[in-house]
Amino acid sequence: MFLKTGTREDLFAVKAFTDKSDGPQKGACNLQETEPITPETALRFLVHFVGDLHQPLHIGGTDRGGNAVTVNWMNRWHTNLHSIWDDEMVDFERLSYQEFARFLDHASDAEVARWQSGDSTAWADECIAMRKELYVFPDGPKTISYGYVSAQRVRMREQLLKGGLRLAGLINGIFR
Repeated sequence: MFLKTGTREDLFAVKAFTDKSDGPQKGACNLQETEPITPETALRFLVHFVGDLHQPLHIGGTDRGGNAVTVNWMNRWHTNLHSIWDDEMVDFERLSYQEFARFLDHASDAEVARWQSGDSTAWADECIAMRKELYVFPDGPKTISYGYVSAQRVRMREQLLKGGLRLAGLINGIFR
């Protein structure tokens, strides 16, 4: 709402994400003492949060979002499952961000309408439902190689596309 209204009351909800706690203590988020963030910063937060919401390992789980799951990437190095989804699988596409965006941007009108419906809770629930599939390692125990990438590639691409389309819907709703 802050991006749409610019009011200080709506700022509280945005600023609360960046502060460690609420209440009267020093550094807490409260309307009288909180330094306002700019609309540009609020927009950056929105972009970041919507992106994070579509990375399935950012939602739920007891393994710190895959950070506690050590895996072997392509028999080259050890990393964690979270990093595989944040970086390695996207980099493995070997496209620039602009090329990748153009490659992904082929949703039908019906898909756009379906994916832009719902709210952030429904979108998070989608990720929770798919999480168990991310822990299936066809290449061997905790091994990420071509079998895993092949099994997860469509899911990863769809999540990126959904995140972009949903973000576009939110931004259009704010600035129209």
